[in-house]
Amino acid sequence: MEVRQGRSIEVAAPAVFGAEVNAGRVDRRLASPIIATPWLTADTSEAVLEIPGTARFHIWRGRHIRVQAMPGVPTSVIRMWLEGMVASLVLIQQRRFALHASTVRIGSRLVAIAGQSGAGKSTTAALLAGRDHPIVTDEVTAVDFPVGEGGVIPTVCPSGRRLRLRRETVDRLGMDGDGGEEIIGTGKLGFPLVAPDHDDLPLGLIVVLRPVGGETAPAVHKLTGPAALTALIVNTLRPYFCLLQRQAHLQWIAALAGAVPVVQVDRPSSRWTGSVVATLIEEMAAADGPDGGMPRYDRAAAPHPMLCVGGRHQDQIGDGGVCA
Repeated sequence: MEVRQGRSIEVAAPAVFGAEVNAGRVDRRLASPIIATPWLTADTSEAVLEIPGTARFHIWRGRHIRVQAMPGVPTSVIRMWLEGMVASLVLIQQRRFALHASTVRIGSRLVAIAGQSGAGKSTTAALLAGRDHPIVTDEVTAVDFPVGEGGVIPTVCPSGRRLRLRRETVDRLGMDGDGGEEIIGTGKLGFPLVAPDHDDLPLGLIVVLRPVGGETAPAVHKLTGPAALTALIVNTLRPYFCLLQRQAHLQWIAALAGAVPVVQVDRPSSRWTGSVVATLIEEMAAADGPDGGMPRYDRAAAPHPMLCVGGRHQDQIGDGGVCA
């Protein structure tokens, strides 16, 4: 992808979830938008997004993207918007659910690592990749809902999006920063992902990362019922866009919560616990019992991190012990 001074970009960009990317003038106006703001007008099949001083994007039918970049805007910045907000609009037009999560493959199981910005999704995915668990998607996880013999089977397809990490994270993980492209204005580097050897796989587990205050050890909580639904709603990628597909969004959330275990990992925000969290996720992904992917612990051998259910240590529920 190249940027020409004073002109729109010449696009040689990869498709965004199957949507073809081309350069051109964007002056489209929607007659009856469902969303109408100074920066976005959109209905169920078409959207015009304007990022002041950066670019205008026209997205329609979930298959086409036209980009008009402002003079001198770096290509890495244009690609950042294509991989983020534009990708969200493409997916909603394709009637596909977008989870704000990075997804890794652990054995034959896909694990989506969700959380709000800064929760550690990409960092955790990078740690797991260093343990030979391939990254399938970063930040944007597109979920489809094919129906199999046993009912709905949520699946995830590779995104082609780069892994984006802060420089300090790259240094902490001992990665070669020269292999990443600087994303100007973000403090992050973008690293290409190796194409996986599959088109899609069933999603086996959703882990929601939640930074918390204090010095406690990371703790795992299984989410069910309304708690699981709420977690998926909160961690929908740009939930504001779901105004364009309200009924479908609720159906996606219900189907996902009913088919895939959802757990929450509370981790202290004041110190580094990345390796511990990565180990927790490996253990949950390896658990195949009726506990829904919750890890099993030998309390004497592994006194921490604690496994909590409903705020209590699993081995202390009868005692009324509370997870610290």
